[in-house]
Amino acid sequence: MMHQNANSRRRLTRSDRQGFSLIEMLITVLVFAILAAAVLPLFGTHIPTQLTSVAQIVAADLDDARALAIANGSNYRLTVDVTNNQYWLAHVGSNTLLNVLPPSSFKLSSDTSNRRTTALNELPISTPKVRLVGAEATAGSGSAVTNIEFNSLGGTIIPQDTVFWLACGSGTAGRYISVQVSAITGLAEIGDVQAVVPALAAAGS
Repeated sequence: MMHQNANSRRRLTRSDRQGFSLIEMLITVLVFAILAAAVLPLFGTHIPTQLTSVAQIVAADLDDARALAIANGSNYRLTVDVTNNQYWLAHVGSNTLLNVLPPSSFKLSSDTSNRRTTALNELPISTPKVRLVGAEATAGSGSAVTNIEFNSLGGTIIPQDTVFWLACGSGTAGRYISVQVSAITGLAEIGDVQAVVPALAAAGS
């Protein structure tokens, strides 16, 4: 009888240990799930990644405007609208047949056939949203320009390079990135993410 009770106790103890291990495993899985839920959004809102992603879109739009100017032998202008956090492309040459622009992935539904808007707030990118600080003639000048126009040779109509500034985050977490367009070649180059406030942003604050 005593031997049978001892076996029962051993079975009970082993069963308890198995049950406790299962509970531990469930708790561990739950903890990992909570951590994942907390950490994954941080990856989606990583400020340098946000800035770089939007800068690539801006550079692609600038390259497209340049390519249209060269291919069609006419002028195309990209206008900056800081207030509404957007910019738009339009044909400004004399040949009105070129006023109808080719489609774009980010064109607004409200755009007409002769205007192609890229609204930064509408881009399929998670928060925090990237802001368009503006454009300036040559880096660090703080001299704001409202548009950049490409000619049939691919360069810009102003003799200085044009720099677009983007911002993301605020306070000490705020970061900036530039997209610089060569006045001669019209090619766009993305700069490094920086914490230093550009002169254009400082002038507007």
